[in-house]
Amino acid sequence: MKQERVDGFLVISSPIAALGREPLAQIALEHGLPGMFPFKLDAQAGALMSYGADAYDLFRRAGIYIAKSSKGRNRQIFP
Repeated sequence: MKQERVDGFLVISSPIAALGREPLAQIALEHGLPGMFPFKLDAQAGALMSYGADAYDLFRRAGIYIAKSSKGRNRQIFP
């Protein structure tokens, strides 16, 4: 990316990106490339910024919906 003189980059949400958040953030910092990542954890790992849904909240809500549907409340489980 440095050779191509890019101004910045966007990392999409994927298992590969999640596993490589620290190395990606470190490379970006070393080369002065601003990167936008999908999760708060990415920014905490050193990325310039993150913009996306709160993963912990999504998982929490998924658990609520699963619990409701497993109790037979299959109508109107989503707010």
